[in-house]
Amino acid sequence: MPILPEIVLLSGFAGLPFGAGPEKANAMFGSPEEESVLEDEVFNRPKLLWHYHALELSLFFDLSRNKQFCSAECKHPDTLLFGQKVVGWPEKPVQELLKAQHYVVSERELLPWGETCLSFDEAGLECYFENKKLIALSISEKSPSTA
Repeated sequence: MPILPEIVLLSGFAGLPFGAGPEKANAMFGSPEEESVLEDEVFNRPKLLWHYHALELSLFFDLSRNKQFCSAECKHPDTLLFGQKVVGWPEKPVQELLKAQHYVVSERELLPWGETCLSFDEAGLECYFENKKLIALSISEKSPSTA
């Protein structure tokens, strides 16, 4: 059965709930194509990253919490948010979709490499834009400032 790349804000991704272990992720997505460890110097919480290049997906597991699934980044063109395929959308429609669900932008940042990041802290969501089009979504169980 193919994976439906659906984001459920503050809950999980594609049926994988936040807090699940790597075993459940492996059962759902298979073995990752690449693994790495990210040393989070800001929050001092190292993360295990599983990369699925074919799915355009990365899963993050918090090593300080017994490898619990805590966030994901997805670039897949079929990624659903509130039932809408949003990858490729301009900023304004993305903001309107989230505003309709009572989420507003908490920060807008121009990144050094040229991407724009819109943060929706109450939703645990960051949206990355390149050339004014959404290219990636990063979700977490909590806002990025507390995750």
